[in-house]
Amino acid sequence: MKYLFAGAGGVGASYAAIFAENGKDVTLIARGAHLDTMKEKGLTFTDDSGTRVIRNIDFASAEEYLARGEHPDVIFLTVKTYSVPDIAPFLEGAAGPDTVIIPLMNGICTGDLVKKYVKDRKVIDGCTYIVGMRDEPGQVRHVGPMARIVFGSADPAIPRSDLEPILEDLLPMTDHGLTKPVLSDQILADCIRKFSYVSSIAAAGLYYDVPAGPVQQPGEIRDFYTELIREVKELAEKMGVTYDFDLVEKNLDIADHVDPDADTSLQRDVAKGGASELDGQLMEPVRLGEKYGLEMPAHRKVAAKFGLL
Repeated sequence: MKYLFAGAGGVGASYAAIFAENGKDVTLIARGAHLDTMKEKGLTFTDDSGTRVIRNIDFASAEEYLARGEHPDVIFLTVKTYSVPDIAPFLEGAAGPDTVIIPLMNGICTGDLVKKYVKDRKVIDGCTYIVGMRDEPGQVRHVGPMARIVFGSADPAIPRSDLEPILEDLLPMTDHGLTKPVLSDQILADCIRKFSYVSSIAAAGLYYDVPAGPVQQPGEIRDFYTELIREVKELAEKMGVTYDFDLVEKNLDIADHVDPDADTSLQRDVAKGGASELDGQLMEPVRLGEKYGLEMPAHRKVAAKFGLL
């Protein structure tokens, strides 16, 4: 199968490296100095196994790829949510009628977001568990052992049988850089579960301007983090999603096991003062709350602090 990663940041480039090391046919879309460096020197990839240079990746700009008239079997969309409108024309041109587009972005319903801008293509839902960072042009780091892709379709027009060949092609990579991939029949539940941690830990960290450490200690900050998770849990229930475990307790346990000095990509982006996923991670729960009759006061509190309300 032919795979294309649209987005060459820490997540997209890390997965491109993992796929390439497993002998997959991989194209990585990049731009600027990052692309130029990779074309000249390859992708310098660091993970728990060490640092090496990956060269068996097709490094291309969006324009170069479209000029070829090629269509991959799978496009993994690994940009930030705010970049979806800008990359949509590329996705429409790169995807053929049988190409499956799988967003691996932070958000509740990222497939729906992509479908707003990408018409008449096979877009499904997905989420990922990976910590990837781009340090310098041409250099990325994958931190920790987790690199899991979860994907699935709630659209009857794209049945599970259409997606099973992708799972079959990914499964041999299990324990060879990739954590066991999941083709989910409850993809909305999976995406909300991931969102409930990522968004809540970021929102609490942003509101109090702290890393994970203070969230791990009893007190006001941990209580606020708990309330953010609880609001997402209530929203999930309104959307018809329930879990056979306590979502709040699960996310408290996750937070308790991260590096106390760790922050989130959203916190880092906001600190830089540039584009960020504030809308997708804070305002989207507020908008969905309005749709389903929930106040979402903790989310509103953070959104108001950053001028979103």
